[in-house]
Amino acid sequence: MNRSRFLIRTCLVAIAAASCNSDKKLELGGSCSLNSDCTSPLLCKFGSCRKACMTSVDCDNGGRCVTADGVAVCQAQTESICGANATCSVGLVCRTVDNTCRSPCTSTGGCLLGTQTCIGGTVCVDTTELAGNDASAGAVDGSAGPDAGSVGDAPAGDAPSQANDGPSVVGGDASPGADAPATGTDAPATGGRDTAASTGDGGVLVPPDLRPTIWDSSTGTGSDATISVTAVATPISARAGEEITLTVSGAGLTGPDHFTLGGVVVDKFQVSGASDVTFTVKLTVPHGITPGIVDLGFTCVGGQAVAPAVLQVTPIAVSLTGADVNRGTPDNPFRTFTKAVQTAGVGDTIQVGEGEFKTGETWPTLFDKLTVLGAGPTKTTFTCATSPTVSFTFAGDATVKGIAFGGFLVAYGSIVVSQPRTTVLLESIRNTDVLAAHSGLLQINSSATSAKVTVAGKDTVLGTASTWDAIKLDAPYSSLVLQDGTFAGGSYGGYSEHSVVWITASTASVRVQGATLGAPSSAAYVLHNPSTGQEIDIDVEKATINGLIHLDSSLATLAVADSSFALASGATGISFSGKTAIVTNTSFVGGKDQISASAGQVTVRTSKFSTYESHGINVSGTAQLDLGTATDSGGNEFTGSKASGIYGLYDSRLAVGPTITVSGTSFNGVIPPAGVVTKSTVLAACEPGAYCINTNGNSITFF
Repeated sequence: MNRSRFLIRTCLVAIAAASCNSDKKLELGGSCSLNSDCTSPLLCKFGSCRKACMTSVDCDNGGRCVTADGVAVCQAQTESICGANATCSVGLVCRTVDNTCRSPCTSTGGCLLGTQTCIGGTVCVDTTELAGNDASAGAVDGSAGPDAGSVGDAPAGDAPSQANDGPSVVGGDASPGADAPATGTDAPATGGRDTAASTGDGGVLVPPDLRPTIWDSSTGTGSDATISVTAVATPISARAGEEITLTVSGAGLTGPDHFTLGGVVVDKFQVSGASDVTFTVKLTVPHGITPGIVDLGFTCVGGQAVAPAVLQVTPIAVSLTGADVNRGTPDNPFRTFTKAVQTAGVGDTIQVGEGEFKTGETWPTLFDKLTVLGAGPTKTTFTCATSPTVSFTFAGDATVKGIAFGGFLVAYGSIVVSQPRTTVLLESIRNTDVLAAHSGLLQINSSATSAKVTVAGKDTVLGTASTWDAIKLDAPYSSLVLQDGTFAGGSYGGYSEHSVVWITASTASVRVQGATLGAPSSAAYVLHNPSTGQEIDIDVEKATINGLIHLDSSLATLAVADSSFALASGATGISFSGKTAIVTNTSFVGGKDQISASAGQVTVRTSKFSTYESHGINVSGTAQLDLGTATDSGGNEFTGSKASGIYGLYDSRLAVGPTITVSGTSFNGVIPPAGVVTKSTVLAACEPGAYCINTNGNSITFF
């Protein structure tokens, strides 16, 4: 199509639409300026309404899926032609091998994940087009459309690489000075490429169908019989960000390119001495590789191959015996955790040794997908000594294990999760401070929308009886899991309204699995939702509770199963004003009112209530109670004093409400006979030690 004619037609259509002042949406192919010009779900890209896509298969009539401003849309086959008489749309480049317009790229991460690969560091090509390992795939031209700039040709040939004066180790240790850019690397080596130094984005995962196939030297078979690689006797050792040099030997090795380590793309490399039987590659270990022994993957003219077990990727190591001028490996560690964080990239692992890390630390914010491993919560301690003190803050996904924290005395959070949609795992952690006048040892603040935080480990201890709030959950749509550990708090200064977990989030869930909540003999709140109108979902399983679960929101739901409450004198186990509460196979010992329900539907099954000072269950307000029905036996047991005013079940509702149902439930070993007991002016409805109805008209139905 003549481009000038196309542009004139586009303008005419746009003018006609404006003059009519019509609200009619444009169909596929219509000229547009905004997404709102097009009929949903079409998108306005390259000046016309287009279909969104994930792969080229989504496009009709041989169209291709290309990206524009990070959005993938279909390009018609007739639009994809480029060359002497046609140019590409702004933002696309021309691949002269087949004269087609393509999405530009510098690495595979810039292409459609799993369906395209970056050829020559220049253009994205569908993997289906690379079937048979077409050697011409790398012949890419950099011509582009107007204002799109130009892209240089991909290097080719076997000429020696440019000199690199930076230190490196061939077939042995990694370079100790790899963090600084090596000199002489601005010009790409022939037979490879040298991109800009890594920015710490963790590398790009290779699409599964492009991952190199391991050559089986024992059988002589593989993805391509013309390629073979001699196995490395002993892998060298290096951490992410270090520069290493590897020499690969074998057969069919002409044109090595597209290197990966452990499945992560290597962005910075130089190839030298390339021939059919050998080559040497100098590369920077990408960030984001899981520590361990990894393979070197690469492509050659003849296909794909792997040099197995060439590198032992180590964590970034920190030790009190180290120095920040060291390499940062386990045998040559850094001295400070701060230096390790500054050296790490997205997806890396930091290993911290034993002792107290305090001097020289500035505690930078942990960026996304970082793993920090201490020696154990009684062996590795992070102590904040800065003035003023700071929080230990997560800015993205993170895993922290085996560390005790002290001195991070910032209001509303010594450990802070602050970014939305993050996933944080804290395992085997402790706090070393009493932190009396401090709210929220762990703070999931209001900006961390949809965060998922798990605190786990049998040796986890967070908070003391004197702590204000151990955990403060402010983030809407967030979830918190407490697994196995011990969590205490809520008793600071006698302020009983504070809690082990203080929940102010508008919509949130809390899961407690196998944990202990509250200090023994404490009357403090353990789970507290003080506001109304919040959608709060609490699920407690196999937990030990030494305090009060208090839910005020009318939208709250609670499930407690296979757990035990040990209550101090005068304390309550569950205070519920929510929507639904289900308690199963749970025991309550001590306290005043073991369950106090003022609203919502409360269902109790196979649970035991004993040694209560006033009531096992006290029903008030508009609450409805189900201790068993005609078809579903309750199986509950109440064992308490028969003294005046003490009852297993007490209906203190002042207004007439739905009947309380009871079946298969005993009071001091006696199951009441079937029938309905109703309070009236002439009939007392109280059975000493068993049940009592306070208001005329209310009733209990026994099955």
